[in-house]
Amino acid sequence: MRHILQKRGYDICKVYRKNIRNGKQYMNIGNISLAMPLDHDLPNILYLHPLYSHNLPDIASFMVKKYTTLGIVDVGANIGDTVALILNKVKDNISFLCIEGNNEYIPYLIDNLSGIYNVEIVDSYLSDTNAKSTVEVITEYGSAHVKEGVRLSEIEFTTLDSIMNDHQQDAMRYKLLKIDTDGFDFKIIRGGLKYIEKVRPVIFFEYDRDFLNEQNDYGFEIFDSLFDIGYEKLLVYDCLGNFLLPIEKNNFNTVFCYLDRYIKGKHNAIMYFDICLFHDMDSDLFDEIIDYEINKC
Repeated sequence: MRHILQKRGYDICKVYRKNIRNGKQYMNIGNISLAMPLDHDLPNILYLHPLYSHNLPDIASFMVKKYTTLGIVDVGANIGDTVALILNKVKDNISFLCIEGNNEYIPYLIDNLSGIYNVEIVDSYLSDTNAKSTVEVITEYGSAHVKEGVRLSEIEFTTLDSIMNDHQQDAMRYKLLKIDTDGFDFKIIRGGLKYIEKVRPVIFFEYDRDFLNEQNDYGFEIFDSLFDIGYEKLLVYDCLGNFLLPIEKNNFNTVFCYLDRYIKGKHNAIMYFDICLFHDMDSDLFDEIIDYEINKC
């Protein structure tokens, strides 16, 4: 049957069978049951790519050995999947500050993580300034991004520095900063530079050229700002979490411009990158993780 269909330009493939109850979709990651909207694509992605986003839990597992009371700031926490993936790998001595502003995802995030004692949730959109802005929020397939458009809403934005000022007492333990906000990543980093300079967290963020263009973030200035405060090395992963290559400050401009050009327009196999930046104080972590990535195959 498949051979006959292929001759006519069709094919048969196995697809994920959704677990739907009461108008919601469910899946388990480790011991955590995640509810989500029906159109959320995470279950299908993990079904097709079982190691999707395994890189961040791996990084956290190395970090918790060095920072034994590791705090993770999860910006763009969505439905809580990052927390679930990390807790499936790292069981102890870890806590989360989850930040999510999207009205569709925040109720799921609260419900999904309500039974986990080491999670704090902040309902807020982040940017580089504390201000209200009239924008369009596009929510589809388990992701959301903000842009200028026709279906406008007034959104109140705050900065990461403002959030961390409310957590001054324990800010130093938040040594891992993860950002996944579909183009707002640079704005959020700019709005958190005081926290970043003080705490020097490992910074894990999404680099999506097309979404960045929508926010008029065309250059590499944010990397220069981070290099200026002591960040020296970075790891580059593809959009599924597979390790690609390391880059250091002294060869950044030579190498990264080609990576940037590759993903422009999303015409190639890799549509965006995950970037993991290390301060000079964490060069030992960088060396351990790159050694793990190179030798794990």
